[in-house]
Amino acid sequence: MPEKAVYADAAALELRLGEDPPLTDAQKVAAAIPVSPMAAMAEPPLLRSDARRASSDPRDFSGVWFHDLSLRGRILRDLHGKLIPFTMAGARVLERRSNADKAGKPFQNGAALCRPPGIIWQADVHMPFMIFQNKAAVEFVFQDYRGRLNLVLDSKLLPPGRSYMGTAMAHWDGDTLVADTSGFKQGLWLDIAGTPVSKDAHLINRIRKIDNGDHKPLLEIETTIVDPKYYTAPWTIVRTFRWQPNMPLFDEYNCELQIGDPNVPSDAGLVPEPADLP
Repeated sequence: MPEKAVYADAAALELRLGEDPPLTDAQKVAAAIPVSPMAAMAEPPLLRSDARRASSDPRDFSGVWFHDLSLRGRILRDLHGKLIPFTMAGARVLERRSNADKAGKPFQNGAALCRPPGIIWQADVHMPFMIFQNKAAVEFVFQDYRGRLNLVLDSKLLPPGRSYMGTAMAHWDGDTLVADTSGFKQGLWLDIAGTPVSKDAHLINRIRKIDNGDHKPLLEIETTIVDPKYYTAPWTIVRTFRWQPNMPLFDEYNCELQIGDPNVPSDAGLVPEPADLP
């Protein structure tokens, strides 16, 4: 699967500051953190002429999906173009992760430890995911890290306790599936730069299928982050994913090798992140 590097306008954050309302002290801290200019886009194989058509049912998401937008190293703004509303605690977490990376001692995250890193990170990487569903639940199965997320429609099926991917209670709003995911075992990284989400956050996903009649639909996932620890207000991002019925067989993905190979340092050069961040 070829990967083509493209360059985002890393200066856009600075250049647009004059158009923004006055920044809070926390936003000033975040705005001063260097931004990697590179984004990447991997193109999936072209659909075959005999590829299976997607269901015409707008509530049927079943099948294989692959991201439709470039992977960005750091989320700078919400879907409305507004700067992320960091609290000072959230901005300091991001700053500390950036400083650790610049010092050559980046912190470990869930992905580095072969743990499911959350739906935003998992759906965004250059690997497909598959959806299975019935009347009681909608299940996302990811190739990378073999992550799974169950969006439960029947509250009696909710599993107890916390998990790395969280627990999601869902309901239908018309043809949009709305899921509230919470109960994380640990905080999440929204992107490779380390934009944080605390373990007590809620991620509200609104998921819908967009079909223009060509039987090549997009799956739109709108995510609202509700996390008073790191953000002064809820904020929302949106991503789209293409229908990819010709990718039903996932490649082998053994992330355990990166932490279990005796010939490779188990920490991969990463250091544990301090538990008590300022």
